[in-house]
Amino acid sequence: MKIAVIGGGPGGLYFSLLAKKHNPAHEIRVFEQKPADATYGWGVVFSDIGLSFLREADPAFFREFTANHERCDYMDIVHRGTHVQIHSNHFSRTSRIDMLNILQRACLDAGVEIEFENRIADADQVAWADLVVASDGANSAIRTQLSRHFQPTFETRRNKFAWYGTPQLFHPVSLIFRETQYGIFIAHSYQYSATLSTFLVEVDPDTWQRAGLDRMNEDESRRF
Repeated sequence: MKIAVIGGGPGGLYFSLLAKKHNPAHEIRVFEQKPADATYGWGVVFSDIGLSFLREADPAFFREFTANHERCDYMDIVHRGTHVQIHSNHFSRTSRIDMLNILQRACLDAGVEIEFENRIADADQVAWADLVVASDGANSAIRTQLSRHFQPTFETRRNKFAWYGTPQLFHPVSLIFRETQYGIFIAHSYQYSATLSTFLVEVDPDTWQRAGLDRMNEDESRRF
């Protein structure tokens, strides 16, 4: 079978790896519009439940994928300055670029072809394929092109996010609540390497406006 996978993110790459291992005769080509080392976001976190699906699907890849992850077996809830540890919550963390690099290498070793900097915006560009897998993200060009057929629906939520990386290390996955004169701010943070953590800030729209964040530029909001 000839398979075209549009989008070289984690979903497209992992599908390609499993499909190729399931049947090495498949001819699989992945088309990614960005360079191999381009990614967005800092670290990613997996629960034990999430990782169990990877372990079951491909034990060999699972061992390679998790070899250098940061791990912790509890969460830390911080409310009004008090730290509350919740144990028996196992989390494994890694950087998104390391995750993509491991997936890319595994796909290439298995015989999957990957074409970077090649944007597929029209399904006719891969008309040669027996199967087309559209994994080109939230702004999927293929889903948009075929929206009349698939009839996708979207629901936009209200809260505002800022996603940062920081050298301050948060060993456990932490959920931090901070009361301010403008309203409540919430931080989701976790260490994903020996030197860096992800630090997400979440706030509701009313608090966001009262704090003046709707009028700040990126540098001003980061300092705030």
